[in-house]
Amino acid sequence: MDIFDVCDTLVTPNTDQFVLSNLVASKNNPKSAVFVFDTVQDYAKNQKEYESLIWTYTNGAVLPPCQMALRGEDGEFNGKVANKSVNLGGVQFISLLTAFDDSYGKEEIMHFLSLDRDSLVKEGKIFIGRAVNTPMSGRVKGKDGVVRTQFKFPEFSYDDDPETNTCNVEEFKGSFSSVDEDTQSSIQRESAYARNTRKGNAVVPEGMQDGDEIQF
Repeated sequence: MDIFDVCDTLVTPNTDQFVLSNLVASKNNPKSAVFVFDTVQDYAKNQKEYESLIWTYTNGAVLPPCQMALRGEDGEFNGKVANKSVNLGGVQFISLLTAFDDSYGKEEIMHFLSLDRDSLVKEGKIFIGRAVNTPMSGRVKGKDGVVRTQFKFPEFSYDDDPETNTCNVEEFKGSFSSVDEDTQSSIQRESAYARNTRKGNAVVPEGMQDGDEIQF
């Protein structure tokens, strides 16, 4: 099944923890990379019981400029306002990177932000198998009118109040977060066990030998 297709027979439960199962180039935008997430139980058991969720990151995509209130060194609003164009996807992407590896600092984050789409897809595969805390999943109607299972991010809209605009953007900084290492290790152990205990009557595709890696 094409990962971009919606499968109505696989309904993902409402949950807020997923595992990155694939990272591919978008078919619709040469600047977009598509992160594919599976439920923890599907990934750990090496099965496909539920629909995958996708999150698309487009490098350099910014919203129209708006008035943003600035904060001082103490973290409080300092009364200054600036007209800024917000890269909301970039804000979410940074939170995803630090969720994959909470040791990442400015240097590592800037490296991934600077990559073009194809380089990101190639290098980002190191994160496959990492579990992260996510926004709650649910059925969401897209801009194309199609209802899909997606992450339910907060609604974002511009406001006349610059402080509200800043707070709205800051809310997206916590879109993703890391899971504890015990949970991460448990998922990896269960996934390895599931792969190593494949049923003896499993079908081997024509032209392949048992044990060959299958590309799809």
